[in-house]
Amino acid sequence: MADHKHSLHAGEIVKAEVLSLDRSGAWIGVEGKSAFVPLAEIAWFEVEHPAVMLSVGNHIQVRVMGVSEQGIIECSIRKLERPGPTGSVATLTAVVETPKHSQNVYRYSVERSAFTLHRVLHFPARCPFEIGYLPATLGTDGEPLRMVILLTASTFPGCEVACRVVGLLRTVDDAGSDEKLLGVSAVDPNFDDAYDLTDVSHHTLRRVVHYFGAIRSADHHAFTVRGWERASAGQQFVEEAAARYRNSRIIDG
Repeated sequence: MADHKHSLHAGEIVKAEVLSLDRSGAWIGVEGKSAFVPLAEIAWFEVEHPAVMLSVGNHIQVRVMGVSEQGIIECSIRKLERPGPTGSVATLTAVVETPKHSQNVYRYSVERSAFTLHRVLHFPARCPFEIGYLPATLGTDGEPLRMVILLTASTFPGCEVACRVVGLLRTVDDAGSDEKLLGVSAVDPNFDDAYDLTDVSHHTLRRVVHYFGAIRSADHHAFTVRGWERASAGQQFVEEAAARYRNSRIIDG
């Protein structure tokens, strides 16, 4: 229930925790008070459900809009200052494993230092984007981090692509937590303005989720989407994986 007595001011940017989600929006906790983010204020683009962008337990920033006639504190994510190329933006090098439009799915084997044919898609679909890995990273599963790479035309397995991290997709399958980074080519002018998840169309985000969900479904495996997180979460995820890789090298050495 909303706390009618509050000291929050319209226009103020505050930290919040996502408490619950429904089709009308997201209930959040702000400084010990309940507040609400309407569906239309979740993102810069139209979303059908707040779960496309948020998960319960996420820690986010919101802008206070005011108090409704019902005494509910209303906030907005959409009205946060739009991210852009201010200051230095980290560029990472990803190595393509599976090219865009490929029916073959390739994986790079660190042990063999070679690309292997991981699988052939046995349902009527081709990979709608590039998928690659980040060298010198180590996920909790012992593998390099994987990244979905958005760019205009397909490349080839082994091609190095300079990328910016714009988001992180968290899912759960039969093996446990499974995260995929979302990146854009730093040298493709069609993505010059893409610096965060809010710069990627809702349609593209849905295609990413659908692709990985279809693969799990074809294998009769469970697949649950925990939600999308923004560029800052993706960048932190990379930093943690890079530190894990460095520590593993020290131990192995």
